[in-house]
Amino acid sequence: MAYLCNGKYNYVNGLTDISDNIMAYLCNEKDMCETNPCQNGGHCVSERNSYFCECREGFAGQNCDQACDAKADVAFLIDSSGSIGQHNFRLVKDFVYKVVEELTIGKRHTRTGLVSYSTSARMGFHLDDYITKSGVEDAISSVGYVYGNTNTAAGIKMVRRSVFNPSRGDRPDAQNFLIIITDGVSNVKAENTIPEAQKAKEEGVHVITIGVGSFDSAELRAMASEPTDNNMYIIDDFNSFAGLKTNLVKATCRDESICNDNPCLNGGVCSVGVNTFQCKCPTGYSGLRCEKACIDRKDIVFVLDSSSSVGKDNFQYMLDFVRALVEEIAGTSNEHRFALITYSTRVNLVFSLGRYSNGNVGKVISTTRYKAGSTNTAGGLRTAADVLKMNGGRSSAEDIVILLTDGQSNLNSRDTIPSAEALKQKGVKVITVGIKITDTDEIKAIASSEKEVFIAKDFQSLTDIKQEISENSCQGNGR
Repeated sequence: MAYLCNGKYNYVNGLTDISDNIMAYLCNEKDMCETNPCQNGGHCVSERNSYFCECREGFAGQNCDQACDAKADVAFLIDSSGSIGQHNFRLVKDFVYKVVEELTIGKRHTRTGLVSYSTSARMGFHLDDYITKSGVEDAISSVGYVYGNTNTAAGIKMVRRSVFNPSRGDRPDAQNFLIIITDGVSNVKAENTIPEAQKAKEEGVHVITIGVGSFDSAELRAMASEPTDNNMYIIDDFNSFAGLKTNLVKATCRDESICNDNPCLNGGVCSVGVNTFQCKCPTGYSGLRCEKACIDRKDIVFVLDSSSSVGKDNFQYMLDFVRALVEEIAGTSNEHRFALITYSTRVNLVFSLGRYSNGNVGKVISTTRYKAGSTNTAGGLRTAADVLKMNGGRSSAEDIVILLTDGQSNLNSRDTIPSAEALKQKGVKVITVGIKITDTDEIKAIASSEKEVFIAKDFQSLTDIKQEISENSCQGNGR
């Protein structure tokens, strides 16, 4: 039997086990560019059973369908620890290679750098080392695997200091992205990992994390930028990268025209964000489009359960949630004030109202220590009342207490509801957030009303209710 393959007839004898369909597949010469899949002037190149598009400047994606006008400085941080192995490390590099294939690499568009790490961090290449796609791809291929432990903190630190460095190509008018790929939690100087990621985010770096395999994702989530659900990915194994490529390209390729119609309301100023636009809202407004008014002054006291049932990692989720909520509410007015209390067996006043400026409150929240013990909710509520009494007195400000807990009180329990009632009788709005709680009777009794009760199915899901709590805090209680 003869098959046309690569322009020649090939005769096959004695291969009775090979079906005609398989031979037709192997010798397929179909032009994959026949339907002209490349958009926006992209050039299609046909390969066996596939194609790729060479995109014009300003466009990216498999079919050149993703506008990519804004500058971006992208750093890849890839784990080469012993648990990954040389074969899987090659798969990680192949994935990075394929992401770069779809980016618009150039002086005026996207620049990339790479750092690998195991026991220590190693520079792959800087942002200004290669400004052509072929140069970047060759550099990725040449990065070697070095067996060792998992020192993620060292990798992030090297990216901050050596990649996002103006002397090595970092541009002040380009958004910085850090894409971290790892198969586990750090085990060298692990206590520095989340603080290093936090420093990067405070310096304006947008952090995307990718975890491979099954492991505790708390560290991965804490490193990622908000909202974490859009910036943290978990895949089953090293053969499952394919589905992530489009997400990363969309994240790093931004469309400058998105602000042409000015979607921001109430005088908000539009700027190109990550995967969307961002509105800088005037004083008194918040929300994606500055559509939410939050003009009245607020004195807000956060009361956080740090009992033994919470645990250190989950306590960090609570801190991340409170920080994000404070930043959103504080963005509406510099007249709002915040205080933070933690409680277990003992109560700890972390800071009182007005102790820190709204610009510094977030940093203090992030460094709050976890102290395990029993669940003395009554003590936390009484301390909140003292804080409002000592630091309040602003007749024009609404007093709000936001309590976060994962269970019922088990120390001074008889005083819990009376302590909450004392707050409410003084006109304080009490909002309760129950995490993984099945019996909600106590948190309902503590709250001002049922509409001030919020439930999160787990600590990672706190971000899902942030917007609702922010809106509730801004609504006022009729004072």
